[in-house]
Amino acid sequence: MPSVFIVRPFGKKQITIDKDGKDTQVQVNFDQVDKVLIQPALARNGLAGQTTGVIAQAGNIRLDMFQMLVAHDLVIADISVENANVFYELGIRHGLRRKGTILLRFSDTGKDVPFDLKTDRYILYDRENPAAAVDLLAASIRETISAMRSGYRAPDSPVFLLLPELKAPDPEKLVVVPRDFREAVEKAERDPLRGPTTLALLAEEAKQNSWARPGVRLIGRAQRRMQSFKAARESWQFIRKDLPDDAEANLQLGTIFQRLGDLVSASQACQRVLDTSGDRNYRGDAYSQLARNAKASWVAEFKKLTSGSARREQAISDSRLVDAFNGYMAGFFEDLNDYYSGINALGLLTVIVRLADAEPDVWAGNFGTEEKAKSALAEYQAQLDQLRGAVRSSLDSARRRAELAGKPDEWLPPSEAQYALLTAKNPAFVKRSYMAAKNGPRFSVGSEAAQVAIFFSLTLFPDNCRAALEALGIAADGLDGTSSSEGVAANPPRNRILVATGHRVDAPNRPPPGRFPNTPACIEKVKTWLREKIEAEKAQTKGAISGLAGAASGTDLLFHEVCAELGIPTTVVLPIPKQDYCRESVADGGADWVGKFQDLIATNPPAILSDNADLPPWAESIPSYSVFQRGNIWMMEDALIRSEADVTLLALWNGKAGDGPGGTADMVKLAEVHGAKVCKENTNTLFGLQ
Repeated sequence: MPSVFIVRPFGKKQITIDKDGKDTQVQVNFDQVDKVLIQPALARNGLAGQTTGVIAQAGNIRLDMFQMLVAHDLVIADISVENANVFYELGIRHGLRRKGTILLRFSDTGKDVPFDLKTDRYILYDRENPAAAVDLLAASIRETISAMRSGYRAPDSPVFLLLPELKAPDPEKLVVVPRDFREAVEKAERDPLRGPTTLALLAEEAKQNSWARPGVRLIGRAQRRMQSFKAARESWQFIRKDLPDDAEANLQLGTIFQRLGDLVSASQACQRVLDTSGDRNYRGDAYSQLARNAKASWVAEFKKLTSGSARREQAISDSRLVDAFNGYMAGFFEDLNDYYSGINALGLLTVIVRLADAEPDVWAGNFGTEEKAKSALAEYQAQLDQLRGAVRSSLDSARRRAELAGKPDEWLPPSEAQYALLTAKNPAFVKRSYMAAKNGPRFSVGSEAAQVAIFFSLTLFPDNCRAALEALGIAADGLDGTSSSEGVAANPPRNRILVATGHRVDAPNRPPPGRFPNTPACIEKVKTWLREKIEAEKAQTKGAISGLAGAASGTDLLFHEVCAELGIPTTVVLPIPKQDYCRESVADGGADWVGKFQDLIATNPPAILSDNADLPPWAESIPSYSVFQRGNIWMMEDALIRSEADVTLLALWNGKAGDGPGGTADMVKLAEVHGAKVCKENTNTLFGLQ
């Protein structure tokens, strides 16, 4: 959501206007202008704005003011009067941001605007009826944001219009993500079990703060490292929504889409970087990712074949092999220190030369004449000799830089192992290289084995490949495509996650008719409804089925009870510590419910989201937010984050808003927004309360 800063006069001001040729004193209430014009126009666009009024305090407010003027996406400035503070703040904005400034003034000021602003456009409003201009301002806000997101709008700053080569500062460098939030992200990343869900929750909370983009950027990086690709895609798309040409976001999405199997979107993301960025590092990464997409398609095609000779013929005749090689070379040329691009280019060029030599007739079929085929192979061979040396130098340079910096390059050992695989004539040396790299923090056995398998399946340097696979602890048998495991279905059965929500049983002091009478008959009706719905979902699910819910007295605890009876595992989620939760959400149901709660958490240890009963500091300012809403979001994210599963929400409630944020109505809304299946039952009907 774009951030907005409002520059305007405050309170009531006595203004001199020219009325019928005479100076006339009028009073203008600029707080009222904000209330009836600016805020409604923002609200129509789903936005809210801040002014220096929110940071006014004893001392110097200029630091916060400068930060807001530069870091916020949109500034709305009312320049109706000659207010020194307004013009000072507007000057800062025009000097440091190219776009995103909207000017307001009332139409009968009787004075011309300052000379330096004569060329700027304004939204005019009626001083006596400013609300009449809401439609106009709302449309201007919408158009300005749309133009900013498209990346094509000309600057609205007169400074940048005059100096088009002037570079604006990076707004995110002026925005500080709170330390406790950063520490929460770091902690979540160290939790392989529940960390991905917690990161998704933190992303939703970051989006509600003024530091939304740098906060979500921090999370997106962690999600990518944890290979939580589905959630990472949402985070980086949030960044791109307002910054469509953001190079990091596009590069991250290039990798994420590729891992999710969407090669078209992956290539489009990388192409955006090449079209908009002049940074050689970013461009090198973009070329390499495009090459990786071509390489993935190339590998997938020849892997369909089971015969080794058929695979080699397909591999050397497929133009995507050369496309991938050229892409990696383009990335390496952008930055010769980028040994990742270099080592991949070396691997593919080695494949080209060796397969062309082994399959001369197939190779010749790629060219018009035999002479052209021989000439091309000779050029590739010469290039291979040069590339070996260039990549070796790049690796040596990286090692030297790491030694001088006193910090190891964690990606270097895997690349050294790959270089040994491609160039060494001693399999024992290859094995030792992979054994050494295997202990590093950035080493992925799966990824490295997949690279080795490409060469092995094409019967290229098999001894080196077997040595590498032995070091990785992977049997070489079957990696050449002859294994019977190739017949396994590519798309396993879909799993199902059941999320339950619903009313708690009525406390003794709740006035009738209540929502969930705490009687055996009503309890049995709920269990019957839950059992029917759960059994129906189980019957329709071909994969595994599991449940997820809180542990409040009522629907939550009964859901866990029914699932246990049906042999369905469940996860218990508590947004606050066990004792606090029991006091807040269980105890008023009576001793029997407290007993159910204690028995459940004794046998099913819960996921506890916080070590105290309060919202974390970064979430305290989020409107209409509570620890229970936080728990709802965590549960829904935990269900949705699993790419192999579909989600069904079981909701038992009277269809009305709850007693506060975090109730069943909020959970139903969350599920519907995310497209989950929702099974609802009105408790008034179920219990006969109408």
